[in-house]
Amino acid sequence: MRLIYFKHNNHQQHIRIPHEKISFYDLTFLLEGTMHWKINGKAFTVNAGDVFLIPKFSLREREPVENCHYYSFNFFCDDEIELPSLIENGVTNEIRLLLSACDEINKSVLDSTKPLEHTLEALLSIVISNFDANKMPPVVQTIKLYIAQHIRQPLNLEEITNSTFFSTVHCSSVFKRETGQSIIDYALDEKIRLAKRYIFENTPLRQVAEAVGFSDYNYFSRMFKKRTGLTPMQYKHSLTSKK
Repeated sequence: MRLIYFKHNNHQQHIRIPHEKISFYDLTFLLEGTMHWKINGKAFTVNAGDVFLIPKFSLREREPVENCHYYSFNFFCDDEIELPSLIENGVTNEIRLLLSACDEINKSVLDSTKPLEHTLEALLSIVISNFDANKMPPVVQTIKLYIAQHIRQPLNLEEITNSTFFSTVHCSSVFKRETGQSIIDYALDEKIRLAKRYIFENTPLRQVAEAVGFSDYNYFSRMFKKRTGLTPMQYKHSLTSKK
């Protein structure tokens, strides 16, 4: 992923974007106001709380923006992003928290886009995960909700599956079929994703481990490296390293 443009528009007025073809993805998180777009000739009204994604190689056009509060990212990505253009009410509290960190990240590392690219990856991961969750069977949604609500605690398979009132075997089978992951692998991935957010916020690393339910820092460090290829310290340094 390569970020080419970042914009935080806090109620400033902007002229219309004329009809044009783009070679990149255009992702907008609208916090307040209403925006009107045309993508490949199709009209979209984007309201407060919506997420709007314009696929690469699309024809886009936007009406003038007035009294809107939004964050916009233009970026290149080799992978196809399988999301609809308009995701209504897609801006969650977790997304708002990450967006609020973007300004500080952008100011603190003016010579590198890497930290913002990491943030964008986290934002996309949340959007995709939330969108996929809405299409999942109820038992999978229940498991994901339990993990989200208890992410700062140690988690084990029995505790998680007890929340569904189905057997552990049934839960594990359905979850694996629908997500391609085991329940514990998913829970660990979510913990690491939250840990990345705390590292973005410059939380001391041992406090990060405790905040995501790891009493043993060495075990946390091993799990972090297994899933990211970097130790927590290496990941922290990567946020401020030059591109």
